[in-house]
Amino acid sequence: MPRFSKKLIDAQVATFDSGWISTANLSNPCVHVYGITTADVEIEGSNEEGTPANGVQIGTTIQADAVVAITPVPNAIRLRITAWTSGTISAIVGAELPG
Repeated sequence: MPRFSKKLIDAQVATFDSGWISTANLSNPCVHVYGITTADVEIEGSNEEGTPANGVQIGTTIQADAVVAITPVPNAIRLRITAWTSGTISAIVGAELPG
């Protein structure tokens, strides 16, 4: 099965909101967040049409490097670094494509 991969956060060193990505056609998406030393990262999801104005937190706040499965799958996700003290944070979404 073909794979999908997209970097949502690339070496951020401050609070930050990533852009939204569509997850509506992805199977078994997960997010790999890494580079956290002292920071809070949230995954947000939304079922709004188009580009969402707001989202709802999925799961708990991430405070250490982790791979997080997204279940159930919303139409779109984004990541937010809501608090940052140290670390160079990156995050990649991976999933299976239908096919």
